[in-house]
Amino acid sequence: MSFQEIALRTSNKNIKYSSDQDDGSMSSVCKLLHIKRVLIWFHHIKSLQKRKSILEWGKELNLGGYCKPGFPGIIVIEGEKASVDTYLKQLQNLRWQAMSIRGEEEEEVPHGKEIDEMRRFLMGVKEVDEHGMSELGLFCREASLEHLFLSALKISR
Repeated sequence: MSFQEIALRTSNKNIKYSSDQDDGSMSSVCKLLHIKRVLIWFHHIKSLQKRKSILEWGKELNLGGYCKPGFPGIIVIEGEKASVDTYLKQLQNLRWQAMSIRGEEEEEVPHGKEIDEMRRFLMGVKEVDEHGMSELGLFCREASLEHLFLSALKISR
């Protein structure tokens, strides 16, 4: 049995086999999945179209987290590293007065665990009220991510 056949039959969901060949064949390089969490600060999030895109893209990319529109705008998200990176690129392609990644962390998904077991937020990006900064802080605290929330305010403990 070839390596490619073994790779295709594996049921371990936390291993990705990457290919560096154009023919689509599997290489022997494998890497463990990582869950990534990011907090993004915006001068403001007011546009209804941008707010809609923020929520839709989060759903499409299987991310979890929250968006606080208004002044300032805050997005805190988590998901598989490649999905979070794609989400960030999509956000950066929109026009913003100011956008800054104020906090991020990454964890390796241990062998035998699935990425969903590592999540601290429910699936989907949910919007909190424009005046819901304390509500967002509470959600982050409950998820043991208060340090990410405080990084948006440039507060360190």
